[in-house]
Amino acid sequence: PNDGKVYFSSWDGSVQAVQIKSVIPLWNTNIKDPITTAPAVSGGIIAVGTGRGLLVALDEQNGEMLWNFDPHGGSISAKPMIANGKVFACPEGGSVYELNSQTGRLIDKFETGGISTNPSFADGIFYFASDGKVIALSE
Repeated sequence: PNDGKVYFSSWDGSVQAVQIKSVIPLWNTNIKDPITTAPAVSGGIIAVGTGRGLLVALDEQNGEMLWNFDPHGGSISAKPMIANGKVFACPEGGSVYELNSQTGRLIDKFETGGISTNPSFADGIFYFASDGKVIALSE
């Protein structure tokens, strides 16, 4: 829960917000592409990956699409990670993309052998598994 709200995505392309107390739907945004990741929520932004390989950022308050990024790397199945004003996306094509969370502008790209788990972030370090190894990228 985030301020008493739950965010979820579904294969039909929708991302929804629900207030837990009294189960009150707050908004529902359909981005017209199957959602293939759980929503990442931080800093007023919700990020999801899609079957067409888009990374989409929505406004946490109203579900309005803020930006989308197409890394041209295949479906995104690993949950995006939002941390320190950045969004990390890991499409199946084998690269990690670091984007500005407010604008969706590409900051950096890292080549990998493919991402096999959801990433994590702690103490300024981005962790993910690739080709049987754990990789750590510092800011």
